[in-house]
Amino acid sequence: MGSFPGGTVVRVTPTLTTDTYATGDALFLATKIPNAVSNRGGVSYLSAMYFLDKSDNSDGATDIIFGFQEKEGTTIASSGINTTVDISNSDLANNKVLGYARSIGDNATTGAHIDNARIHMVFPGGGVNENAGPNLMLKADEGSTDVYVWAVLEASTPTYAVDSLELIFHIKYLD
Repeated sequence: MGSFPGGTVVRVTPTLTTDTYATGDALFLATKIPNAVSNRGGVSYLSAMYFLDKSDNSDGATDIIFGFQEKEGTTIASSGINTTVDISNSDLANNKVLGYARSIGDNATTGAHIDNARIHMVFPGGGVNENAGPNLMLKADEGSTDVYVWAVLEASTPTYAVDSLELIFHIKYLD
């Protein structure tokens, strides 16, 4: 399955739009985290997550909620990327949601210390703790080693380039 002893770091570039986003918009739709678990239908631990904003558009006011799901399923925004998140509770449940994590404004970011880019830490969904990663268990759907992530803008109205975000997952395999 291409797994690595103990764990791995997976980098994913989600598809974005170049139009200005609004609060409550889907930043990107379900994006595969390949080999998030070491065995089909297995479990892993997401010990840390970061995102690299290569265009430096995630200013201090940008809060992003990252949702994780066990399988690829119904989209969170019926009209696509950069539209209001609109999903029924049954569709959300059918996606086998695993939990959420968030990046909160200018907490744990490189800020303006790096010219033309920023690195942001993603926290547990319940609050900011700069010493803790997202604290999420990841489980793949039966027959798969992949898990999916999507994001919603909680605050701010940034404009991104299509490939300006890179998600970085530090994964510890448990099985």
